[in-house]
Amino acid sequence: MIVVRKASVAVSLLLFVLFCFASPTYAGESAEYVGMEMEASTVEIDPFWSHTTLITANLTFNNSGRATISGSVVGNSGTSHIIGNAVLDRVNPNGSLTRIASFNNIRAEGNVWLFSRPHYVARGHNYRVTITSTVFRNGATETLSLSSGVAFAP
Repeated sequence: MIVVRKASVAVSLLLFVLFCFASPTYAGESAEYVGMEMEASTVEIDPFWSHTTLITANLTFNNSGRATISGSVVGNSGTSHIIGNAVLDRVNPNGSLTRIASFNNIRAEGNVWLFSRPHYVARGHNYRVTITSTVFRNGATETLSLSSGVAFAP
């Protein structure tokens, strides 16, 4: 009888352990995302800004080597002015940057700063634009910077 009882306890314990480890267990991730590959562009991380609602940095090209550098900054209500800079860099094959053009200390009154300028570039290279701005609101300042993705000039 003791042998039967030990065997039933062992079988019960074995079934319990198998049941615990047979079902999937997820730590740190929601079950709906496990095994799913996500590209970096699909993941959004929203920064916390005190005085700014939005910053953008864009770079486009036409077929003749003309780049359009653009960006925008939107300050929260109460923003008196925004000062922004735009920088166009060539991204070299080794990852280093070469400054191509810069547009500095462009001031906009109020809470919206918009920028768009054309600039001719050498075709066949990668480029990026970086927008840096300082938002002035209620006696305080906030400085932001954003770079576009790397773009190829055809």
